[in-house]
Amino acid sequence: MTNPLTGLATARRNGSPYGITSICSAHPLVIQAAIRRAVADPDLMLLIEATCNQVNQFGGYTGMTPD
Repeated sequence: MTNPLTGLATARRNGSPYGITSICSAHPLVIQAAIRRAVADPDLMLLIEATCNQVNQFGGYTGMTPD
């Protein structure tokens, strides 16, 4: 299995750049919808990110810690 991120660099070099949709939400429904969408489309990459304000060693504003 090849790394899907490798295709980003190759496509850019070939003049056909594309990106990855990034979900930055702590809301369970948003995360669930993103996961469902990624499962439904095998060509879709899923990137869920969190800001340091959402999740940090003190819980951030979400109360989540990076355990």
